[in-house]
Amino acid sequence: MKIKIINIRFLRGKRYLTMIMRTFIFLLCTSVFGLTSDIAFSQQKVTINHDQMVTIDKVFEIIKKQTDYHFIYPKKLFENKPKLQLKKGIIKVEDLLRLSLVSNDLNFELSENNNIIIKAAKKSKNINASVIVQEIRINGNIKDINGVPLIGANIIEKGTTNGVVSDFDGNFSIKVSKANVTLIASYIGFITKEIIVSDEKNITIILDEDASKLDEVVIIGYGQVRKKDATGAVVSIKPEENNRGSATKTTDLLLGKVAGLQITMPSGSPSSDGTIRIRQGASLNASNSPLIVVDGIAGESFNQLNSDDIENITVLKDASSTAIYGSRGANGVIIVTTKRGKASFDGKSVSPSFNYRGDFSINKNIKTLDVYNADEFRTEFLKRYPDLGSVLGDSDTDWQKEIYRLGFTQKHTFSATGALPYVPYRVSLGYQSDKGTIKNSKKDLATVAINLSPSFLNDHLKANITFKETYRNVPESSSPVESAAFMDPTAPVYATYPNNMGLGYYMFGADEMGTLPTNTSNPVASINLARGESKNYRTATNFKLSYNIHGFEDLTLTANLGITANDYSSSRNVLDNSPSTWGGYGGTGIGIYSSNDSYSKISIQEYYANYNHTFADIHALDVTFGHTYEKYYSRYENSPVLKNDNDEVYEIGSSGASERALMSYFGRANYNLNNRYLFTFTMRTDASSRFAPETRWGYFPSGAFAWKLNEEKFLENIDNLSSLKLRLSYGQTGQQDINNNYAYQASYRSSTDDSRYRFGDVFYTTYRPNAFDRNIQWEVTSTYNYGLDWGINNNRIYGSLDIYKRFTDNLLMEDVRVSAGSNFSDTLDQNIGEMESNGVEFSLGAILLRTDDLEWSVNANFAYNNSKIKKLTIYEGAPEDTYIKTGSIGSSRYSQIHKVGNTPYTYFLAKQVYDDETGKPLDGVFYNPNYDASVSGSEEFVYDDANDSNKFDTGKSSLVPYYGGLSTSAKYKDWDFGLNCHFAFGQYVFWETASRGSNESLYDSYGLNPKNSLDNTPEWSQEHRFSDYWLHKGDYFKLDNITVGYTMSELIKDAGSLRLSCGVQNVLMLTKYPGIDPEVYSGIDGSSYPRPRMFMFTANLKF
Repeated sequence: MKIKIINIRFLRGKRYLTMIMRTFIFLLCTSVFGLTSDIAFSQQKVTINHDQMVTIDKVFEIIKKQTDYHFIYPKKLFENKPKLQLKKGIIKVEDLLRLSLVSNDLNFELSENNNIIIKAAKKSKNINASVIVQEIRINGNIKDINGVPLIGANIIEKGTTNGVVSDFDGNFSIKVSKANVTLIASYIGFITKEIIVSDEKNITIILDEDASKLDEVVIIGYGQVRKKDATGAVVSIKPEENNRGSATKTTDLLLGKVAGLQITMPSGSPSSDGTIRIRQGASLNASNSPLIVVDGIAGESFNQLNSDDIENITVLKDASSTAIYGSRGANGVIIVTTKRGKASFDGKSVSPSFNYRGDFSINKNIKTLDVYNADEFRTEFLKRYPDLGSVLGDSDTDWQKEIYRLGFTQKHTFSATGALPYVPYRVSLGYQSDKGTIKNSKKDLATVAINLSPSFLNDHLKANITFKETYRNVPESSSPVESAAFMDPTAPVYATYPNNMGLGYYMFGADEMGTLPTNTSNPVASINLARGESKNYRTATNFKLSYNIHGFEDLTLTANLGITANDYSSSRNVLDNSPSTWGGYGGTGIGIYSSNDSYSKISIQEYYANYNHTFADIHALDVTFGHTYEKYYSRYENSPVLKNDNDEVYEIGSSGASERALMSYFGRANYNLNNRYLFTFTMRTDASSRFAPETRWGYFPSGAFAWKLNEEKFLENIDNLSSLKLRLSYGQTGQQDINNNYAYQASYRSSTDDSRYRFGDVFYTTYRPNAFDRNIQWEVTSTYNYGLDWGINNNRIYGSLDIYKRFTDNLLMEDVRVSAGSNFSDTLDQNIGEMESNGVEFSLGAILLRTDDLEWSVNANFAYNNSKIKKLTIYEGAPEDTYIKTGSIGSSRYSQIHKVGNTPYTYFLAKQVYDDETGKPLDGVFYNPNYDASVSGSEEFVYDDANDSNKFDTGKSSLVPYYGGLSTSAKYKDWDFGLNCHFAFGQYVFWETASRGSNESLYDSYGLNPKNSLDNTPEWSQEHRFSDYWLHKGDYFKLDNITVGYTMSELIKDAGSLRLSCGVQNVLMLTKYPGIDPEVYSGIDGSSYPRPRMFMFTANLKF
C-alpha cells in the first residue's frame, strides 16, 4: 500500500498511487527540485499506521524507528514549515522524503553509514535587483470539479524551481518573475494541468480526477482495503454527477452498474420500492434481500436514504467478503458511506462550502392496457347479445384516461460542509415530493443528516457521530389500473342520485333512485374519495469511537453504537354515501374509519480491535477481532374498524409485540506476502434467539487467496499490463431471517372479543397454542468463488471475471403444510431441503478517449445465474411428485411451485391445446399430463385447468438467468453526457391481468354487468386462469436514462459552480411481452402501477 501525502479529505483518502504515478512524482521532484544523492537509496519502506497530520521532524522519527537511517540537519531548519498529511499505508523511504520536502526549499542526500543530510536549497546568485523589483504575485485557489479545495497541491512556475503548496482552503500565493508565465498545477490522483497567466492576479484552478492513476480503497466489513489487495468479489461504485439518472431512489444509482446485482425497479407508484438481489439470493423462502450497512450500522434501508448524501457504495458478493457479517451476510452485503465534512488542518476551522441540488421531472405514462373503446365495445357487445343493448350506456368513457394524469417530481437537497477546530462536519437537508401519474397518488419525503468527525490527541482518538431523521407521508390512495381497464366504456363517470347517494359518482346497476347497485367499484370514485394517510418517522443515530493507542499505533480499538427507531402510523376513512358503502360495509351508506400504529427499534453494539503491522518489509499483517450484540423490538396495534355514525365495531382490532436478539463473535486476518500473495481468513459465530439453545449457535468460516501475477518477474516485461490478480475463495454464511421470532418454542395467542368462552354470564379469554418446531436450525450456504481482475495501459482498460458455485443446506421455509394433528396448526416453519446455484459474472470498463478537452468512458457487465432445488425433505414420495406451491394469484390460487430438480418459482400450469387449422387456443381444452396411449381409456385431453392433477411442470421460471448493464459517459470541456441501459432475458412472466380478463362474454364473472376486454382476447366462454397461454417470455432491453449537462465555473468572485442538466428517464424498452412491462420480479404481472417516462431537469449549485 502506497502513501498519499497531500490529500486530507476523507473522499481522497480512499485512493492511492499506481506505479505510473509514483514514477511521475519521482521524475517531477527530481527535475524540478534537483534532489540528488551520490549514494543510492535502497528499496526500503516504512509503514504509516494511521492517517495523521505531522511535522517534518515527526516524519524523520517514523523513518528512524523502522529503518537504520539517521538524520543530520540544523536544529531550527523546520521552523514555520507547514505540517504534512500522511495516509495510512506503506511507502518507500526515498519517496516519503521527496514528498515531505517538496516546496520547502530543502534538499537531502544520503551519505555513508546511512546518514541522511538535510539542508536548505541553494539560492541562485544571478538574480539582479531589477529582476527582483519586477516580481509579480499571483494569488489563487485550487479545487476539484466538485468545488472541494485541494489541500497541499503543488503549483510551480514552469521552467523554474519556483513553487508553492496550497493551504487547507486550497489557497496559494506565488511570486513569478514576469507577467506572462505558465503555472503547472499537480495533485496526486489528478491530471496535471498547465495554466497560462497573463494579466490576471487572481486565478482559480480546477483539476480533474485521473481515474487510471488512482489506487482505490474499498470499504469491507469492519475495515477497508486497497481494491488491488482485495481477495473477495468486491465492487465499489461512486455516484457520478453526469451518469446517475433521476436518482430519486437510491436503487437508481446501482441499476445495471454491478455484475450479479439485479435491481428490479419499483412500479410507478410514488410509495413503491424496488427489489434488490445479489446472485439471485441464497434462500428459497427466507429473506433473500442483501444486508444494507450505512455508515457502519447494519440492517438499514435504502428506501428512506437521500441519494444526494451518498459518497460511495460497495457491494460484497462472495462468502469470503460477507462471512465477517455471519448470518446477516448470506445474501450479500451493500455498504453505503455517506458524505463527511472537510478535514480540519492543524486544528483550524475550515470555511463552509454550500451545495444546493434541485431535481425536477414531469412524468408521463407511455403505455396502457389495450382494450376496446366505447364504439368498438358496443359493436362487439351487440354482435354477441343483440337483445341486450339496453344495458349499455350512451357515454364514451376512457376509464384509463380518467384515472391518469401528468405526474411531477421535485427533489431539493441543501448541504453545508466545513470544519470547526478539530471537528469536520456536514449538514444536509432534503425534501422530495412525488405526485404520481394516477390522480391523488403522492409521497412527501423529508430528510435531515448530520455527520460530525471530531479528532483528539493528535488524531489518535477519532469519533464519527451520525444522525439521520426521515419523515415520509403517503396519502391514502388506490391504484385501480386493472378495474379501470375492464370497466364498461359506455357507462358515465358521474351520476346524481337522491339523498346524495354515491356522492355524485355512477354506481353500476343502480336504478334512478340509486338502489340495488350491482357494482360500486367506480375507479374514479375510489381515487377521488380516498381519505387517510400513512406517516413514517425513522431516526438513525450512530456513535463510533476509535482509539489508536499511543506508543503502539499498530493497534486500534473501536466501539460502534447505533440505534434505529421506526415509528409508523396510518389512518383510513370511507366516507358516508360513497359508492363503496352501498355495495359493502353493510350496504347502508354508512362508512367506516380505522387506524394502525407500529413501532420498531434496532439497537446495535459493536466492539472490535485491529492490529496492522508490516514485518521485515515483506510480511504485512492486518488482524481484526470483535464482538457484536443486536436487539430488535417491534410492536403493533390495529384499532377496531368502526362505523362512522355510531362507532359500532365493524371489524375487531388486534395488537402484538415481539423481540429477538443476535450475539456474535468474529475475527479476520489478512496476510500480504511480498505484495504478491494475499491471504484472508475469517471466522464468525452467531447465536440467534430464534433457535433453541441446542441449535442456537452457527459457525461460519471463510478463506481466500489472491495472487498478484503482474508483480511476478515473468510478467514484468509486459509494459501494458497494469494489474493482473487471480482470486480463490470459499466461505459459509448463515440465514435465520424468517417472519417468526418464536419458531422453536411454545407460544400462545389470546382469543379476540368475539371468540371468548362463555361460562354462565361471564365471557373468558382463552389462549390457543401456536405451532412450533424445536428442531428448526440455521440455514447454511457454502460458496466457492474463482475470480480474475485485470488492467491494461495504466488501467485505461480494466475488468473482472467471477465464477461461483453455491450450496444451501437446511433451507428455511415458512408455513409448510404438515399432517393434520401432528402439530398445533396445519402449517409450520421448518427446514425443508437443499438448493444449488452457480453463475458467471463479467465486467469490462475502458477510458476510450482522453485529451485535454475530451474524455469518454464506457462500462459493461453481464451475469448468468442458475439455481436448482436438490432436495425437499418434508414430503414423502418420488421427487417428481412432490412440490411446494407458491406464486399466489389470489383466492388460494397458485401459479408456481418449488420442486426437486427445478429452478425455484417454476410455473405450474395447464398446457393449452390449439386448433390445428387456425392456431387459436381452444376454449377449455388442455393436454392431460397423465395421458398414456398404451393404457386403455386414458384421455389425451382434460377440461379443467384449475385442478392440480391437470397441470404440467412447465420447466420455466420467473427468476432471471441472464442480466446485465451498459453505461457510458463523456465530458467535453464544460459539457457532459451520460447514458445507462440494463437488460434481462431467459425469464418468463405470467400475465395475470389477461388471465382474469379471459372471459370473452363481455360480462363480469357474476354475469351482472358489462365488462370491457383486452383486445385480441381468445373467444372463450369462461375464464381459464391457469392456462399456459398467459405465460410469456419476459426478455427486455431498457434504455434507462440519457443526461446532458453543462457546468459554469467561477460564478461568484472566482468561486462556485453551477451545473445545469436535462435528460429523460425510462427512455426506451425493447420487448415482445404483450403486457405493459415485463420487469416484474415475482414473474406475476397483475398490472401494477405503470412506470412513467420522466423528463428531467437538474440544477446543482456549489459555492
